[in-house]
Amino acid sequence: IDAGIPATHLNQINGVIAQSWALASTDILGHLRNLIQFAVQETGMMPETALYGINVPRYVQNNDFAISYLSRNLTMNDKIVNTGEMPDGFGGIKRWIPVYTSFFEDDTGTNQELWDDDLIVFMPGITQPDKMDWWAFYEGSFPVPRTLDVQREPMGAIKNVDMQYGTFAYAQASVSPPGAEVYHGDTFLPGLRNEKSLFAADVAY
Repeated sequence: IDAGIPATHLNQINGVIAQSWALASTDILGHLRNLIQFAVQETGMMPETALYGINVPRYVQNNDFAISYLSRNLTMNDKIVNTGEMPDGFGGIKRWIPVYTSFFEDDTGTNQELWDDDLIVFMPGITQPDKMDWWAFYEGSFPVPRTLDVQREPMGAIKNVDMQYGTFAYAQASVSPPGAEVYHGDTFLPGLRNEKSLFAADVAY
């Protein structure tokens, strides 16, 4: 599904990621300041959370500007040294969340990773001022029978169904052994209300 994020919010973020983070001489902190400025001008919202791939902490640990910055902040430095993960607050971003462990198993039994190694997605806080919510859960529908009685003709069976949105459940009596078969589910999809709210950066190129 194409979320509709503008091209200027992808990859090098309209030139904000002006140099690969894989280079020790890259001003990573300068990039983050420029990103915050660009995000506020685009959306009126501060980027508060960064979801990052596996290579990002290594780029930071080897970066000349970041080393100088972390040497003046022992709490952040201890976090990245002891855990190998990004410390919250780094570069003005409140929360840094590693998501590189996410994966799924495809129909051949092969694990497929969901997150690129050099990807960082910056997003606003979940709670924003009134009328500035940038995300939402969209509810789909599912046909649920009103009763499980046998109908005389097809149209009767069709009319015996209600469309339920979001969560749904129904039960059917079983005879041998006596009991009930219960069916339940949910139809929803998280989506963006404001396509400009996300910034998906490829930081190594």
